[in-house]
Amino acid sequence: MFRVAPALMLLFLWAFGGCAHFSGFNRRVPARRQVPPPERPVYWSGDGVPGAPQIVVGLQEQRAFFLKGRRVVAETGVSSGRNGFETPPGKYRVIQKDEKHVSNLYGDFVGADGQVIRKNVDISKDRPPEGSVFSGAPMPYFLRFSRGFGFHAGHLPGRPASHGCIRLPEDMAKHFFENSQIGTPVRIEKSWLPDSAVRASSLKVASKPPQKAVPKLQGGGARGRARPEPRGRVQNPETGWNKIKAWFGRAAR
Repeated sequence: MFRVAPALMLLFLWAFGGCAHFSGFNRRVPARRQVPPPERPVYWSGDGVPGAPQIVVGLQEQRAFFLKGRRVVAETGVSSGRNGFETPPGKYRVIQKDEKHVSNLYGDFVGADGQVIRKNVDISKDRPPEGSVFSGAPMPYFLRFSRGFGFHAGHLPGRPASHGCIRLPEDMAKHFFENSQIGTPVRIEKSWLPDSAVRASSLKVASKPPQKAVPKLQGGGARGRARPEPRGRVQNPETGWNKIKAWFGRAAR
């Protein structure tokens, strides 16, 4: 019998037995930990800042931003329209301001004693029980930017939950209300963050193709334009027919 070299035996087992038989080749790779995105700040720093006001909302991020000029002076979380009542993206303007606005469509049915009989009703669909009346939901610091949509103070559960309006924390709703006028631009974007806007503008600048410098003619020229390069084959004066003529010229001397 013949002996098989240990190296050949190892190669045979690796080829036909698979890597799983060798603990050294079956190392477990630790799973990467999912790092949650950093929490966005909530702030107002627009007092005394000049510039035309503008409100921008990122629906995917559930964030609202107040701008003065090109400077972001406020950021806050929001709650936009839930499934079936989505807030439509688009460009709008503030068309109504009402500090103590009350909904004429959504609210509660209350009895004569003021007790709530049924909560969160839609007056266009729900009939009030006998002896009850409709009480519209309060929407303080209301900024209407479309017929059925506006900003107002309200509950923020951390997800889209409204009937289409954009809810803000009460203190931020007050800042937005006091620093907006009729005609203030409102942009509702599918996704928007000031960081991404800055990156997008820098990419546009970086992607702009560099302009080619036009060489100037030596000694001046018509309007400073460079002469076009000659087309076709350019012969070296020391080769071909020119070389023969030069040789005969030297021989005749």
